[in-house]
Amino acid sequence: MYCILTKSDSTWKLPITSIENSGSKLVKKLLERDDLYYQKNIIQLWTSEELFNQVGIVRFEQPPVPTGKKESGSLEDTLDGYVVTRKKTWADDPDYSEPTDADRLVNSKNQKNNEIKQKAKTKILAIAPEWKQRNFSLLYKEVTDGTVKTAAEADGATDKQKAAYEKQKAEWDAQEAMWVKVNTIRDKSDSLETLVNNMTDRDDVIDFDVSLDSNWE
Repeated sequence: MYCILTKSDSTWKLPITSIENSGSKLVKKLLERDDLYYQKNIIQLWTSEELFNQVGIVRFEQPPVPTGKKESGSLEDTLDGYVVTRKKTWADDPDYSEPTDADRLVNSKNQKNNEIKQKAKTKILAIAPEWKQRNFSLLYKEVTDGTVKTAAEADGATDKQKAAYEKQKAEWDAQEAMWVKVNTIRDKSDSLETLVNNMTDRDDVIDFDVSLDSNWE
């Protein structure tokens, strides 16, 4: 995240707006502010010092509330070098209770299972990206409709109609093979989550390496 600072007496002051990490969005905000032309590629190449000196842009951070604390008071902006930190003051949270060992074990299992799900998703999309899944939906409708098959098997069917059916069958076989692989990954993901859920030692859960290919074989 970045933010644009206001300028007063040649000194950059507090931020007036925060912006996502995007050259295009930075350019748009600067145009809205200055009504001047800015080049996205130049802005992206500027150093933190150049961004600050030229157009008053600095990195923007809004830190999360620490465990056992709560936000207290009004939001404040602190400029330190080329970074603006925006947060409220923190105070002890009277409702916070230290998690038990059982709580920590459950939390670690949940985190590890989320890692497993994310790894499975990555593997599935590598085999069946969204465009292939969309193609499968269209192909499924065509196969279910049966028009191509009926035309190819009818008396007097042309070579073109027969070829179209052979092509459709080949595509269907390829799609079925793809989904077999996808379902294998899903089954393995379920097995890994069961394995993690059956662990009784939190260190074992933490040390379990989801990224190892051997865990997905």
